[in-house]
Order: sequence, then structure tokens, then C-alpha cells
Amino acid sequence: MVTQDIEKIDSVLNGLTNYIKVVTPIEKTNTVHLVLEDILRKNAALLKSKGNKAFKKYEKNLPETVVHEEHLKYIFNSLLEFVILTIPPTELSGS
Repeated sequence: MVTQDIEKIDSVLNGLTNYIKVVTPIEKTNTVHLVLEDILRKNAALLKSKGNKAFKKYEKNLPETVVHEEHLKYIFNSLLEFVILTIPPTELSGS
């Protein structure tokens, strides 16, 4: 029984180790802009249901960020979902 528990713990630890391994990201242009556009598009219905809109203003000529795209997606999506859920809904005029 102890051996089975150790095997299970070892399996979980191996899975976590593989999950947190940092993969060298590929440098691409406009990664941040494209990820933000994707996240905003995916959450547009939730924003609209709360009567809110997202406005974006991008700085020009900024250097490209070399970060793994999936990490950015997770961070931006988590932030946006948290913000949307904490904003009180606004009353829509004419509704």
C-alpha cells in the first residue's frame, strides 16, 4: 500500500515538474497585442452581459516581449475574468 502511495506521489511530482518546465519561447511580433485581442474577443459576451466595454490603447514602437504565449493567455484571461466578475453591472439605457 505504501509503495502504491509513493508511486502515485512520484507520478504527481513528475507531472508537476513537466508542467512547470519553461519552454524557450519563439520570438514573434505583436504577441501581446494578438493575445489581448483573442482574450477580449473570447470574453466579449461576458463584458456585454454586464453592460461594459473594453477599450484598448497600444503604445507604438515598443520592443517585443519574449514570453511564452500560453503564459500570457493564462495571465490576461485570469485578470480579465476577475475584473469582469468584480465590476458591478451598469444599467443599459433603453433596455
